Amino acid sequence: MLAALVLGSWFLTSTRVYQVVPGEVLRSRQLEKDELRDVIETHSLRTVINLRGSPPGEKWLDDHRAVCSEYGVRHRTTSFSVDEWPARHEDRRLVKYFDTSEPPILIHCYRGADRSGWAAAVKLLLGGTELDKALVQITPRFGHVCDRDTCPLHLFFDSYQRHLDRLSLAGGSDEFRVWVHEYYCPDPYNAQLSLLSEIPARVSPGERIRTTVRVVNNGTFSWRMTDLETKLDLV
Repeated sequence: MLAALVLGSWFLTSTRVYQVVPGEVLRSRQLEKDELRDVIETHSLRTVINLRGSPPGEKWLDDHRAVCSEYGVRHRTTSFSVDEWPARHEDRRLVKYFDTSEPPILIHCYRGADRSGWAAAVKLLLGGTELDKALVQITPRFGHVCDRDTCPLHLFFDSYQRHLDRLSLAGGSDEFRVWVHEYYCPDPYNAQLSLLSEIPARVSPGERIRTTVRVVNNGTFSWRMTDLETKLDLV
């Protein structure tokens, strides 16, 4: 009941602009052109980070770029899915954006609840915030409602916590940064591959080769094999 009341209050909030790091980072839903102007002027924004990617022919994206250009605000884009584990290259790109963007920064997705919350938690961890406090950014308080055990955005941070536990680390900004750049791999695809047979030094165009590979599932998810014998053809 409490979660429903909190969520209802969130939906009634117009622009859904929230301070993540006061004076430095804000989060919001996708804003209309005039709303973006107002937020830029009110908070003296210097950077906007769009988490929705660059789909062609989207008027809202053209509007955002035009408004940012009008005010001399840098517009940066990366892409995340609500329903998939964050990809490694996108995680690293977001960290780079946070490291190299002039504040104040606005991060936004579509509803301002899911991807924006995940990115806000990443920013807080980069700043040294404790994990449990950072995770408040992806709760019903900010419109994020999910099954905690299956939500990829939460599972990302669970994977980080397991890393800390496995290596007996306390956490912190440096540990999180190292994990993102050197250790993180989405659990469903976390595998170690070892060649068990030699492969030729050269393969002609159109030539097929067959080799044997040992695959170890290093994640926490069970794999479902589609057949008894899986073959990899390199064409």
